[in-house]
Amino acid sequence: MGIKIITDSTADINGALRDELNVDVCPLSIMFKGDEQVYLDQVNLTNEEFYQRLELAETLPVTSQIPTGKFCKIFDFYLKQGDELVGIFLSSKLSGTYQTAIMAKEMFPSEAQEKIHIIDSEAVTLQLGNLVCEAVRLKNEGLSGKEIKETLDQMKKKNILYAVIGDLKYLTMGGRLSKASANIGTILHINPVIKLENGEITLIQKLRGKRKAYQYIKNIVSKDNVDYNKNVFVGHTNNPGILKDFWEIIKDLIPPSATVKSGIIGSVVGTHGGPNCTGITYFRQ
Repeated sequence: MGIKIITDSTADINGALRDELNVDVCPLSIMFKGDEQVYLDQVNLTNEEFYQRLELAETLPVTSQIPTGKFCKIFDFYLKQGDELVGIFLSSKLSGTYQTAIMAKEMFPSEAQEKIHIIDSEAVTLQLGNLVCEAVRLKNEGLSGKEIKETLDQMKKKNILYAVIGDLKYLTMGGRLSKASANIGTILHINPVIKLENGEITLIQKLRGKRKAYQYIKNIVSKDNVDYNKNVFVGHTNNPGILKDFWEIIKDLIPPSATVKSGIIGSVVGTHGGPNCTGITYFRQ
């Protein structure tokens, strides 16, 4: 008996971090136009392979939420082992995955439902991954599933991500930017800065040149009440060099005692932002 933490593949928990956390990661599906195969995110399609396919695509791929039946099987497996479940899924404002997990929970008897705790993270990508890290920490401190959910429901309100879009092409493909605006923006080296907070993606600034955009984020973070007792994540969409440039600008903000983790921003944000994005996520105090 114990507590099992479950999340979805948009949390971008990969490799060593996934092994360290020992969480169950449920993959979303990804489909590219003209390809009959349905890919499972980070199962038969890695982040690196996804970005290679994305750069060649003429239309944006489509991501599909996890089916109710898949959630039922996962929940049933752990319940039969006597575990409580804490499921932390990407923002309900970006996907129906959270609602599907709720529907799956409601298919179980009331006694079993009391052992299933579903959380709308109001987050995505490394921002969601950071919340999952906190769930594991709380579990290791001995909190119950109910207590973990109650704590995370408060903590998620202090969870924020800032990122710089490196290529306007994918905003155009997704209908978020006209071709004319994209062409002008490319000529002028315009880089949008976005914020992910309370489950929504918001454009907060457009600046000429990546360094100005990185400095803009640095200025925001420097004035924010960052909780450096919790993890800080920095990430990139398949371009470590971009992350290196970003880190060189912001690193003097981060105290030596802070734990900083890095990773690749995956398919959900990557589909619309494209390669060459970078960003930072953290909790406020």
